[in-house]
Amino acid sequence: MGNLVGTLSGSSILNGTISAGVVDNTKIIQCSSIYEFPNRGDMGKIYIDTSENASYRWDEAASKYYCVGRDYQEIDTITGGTANG
Repeated sequence: MGNLVGTLSGSSILNGTISAGVVDNTKIIQCSSIYEFPNRGDMGKIYIDTSENASYRWDEAASKYYCVGRDYQEIDTITGGTANG
């Protein structure tokens, strides 16, 4: 849902901005492979590898992309509790 921000003066003139809640899609870069990402990314953008359905962010300090949308590859062990004894 969008927002309406502004002030209404005594002369019934409204000044302000209206936001429809639309995401600026210039900040989302889709490529068919991580190998097509730019050598140096932009911290203000999200990069999507469409072949893996994984999203990445650029870390300027480490000069590398980090996957932020595919955590299942980082899981080593799943403990299921004590349901079977």
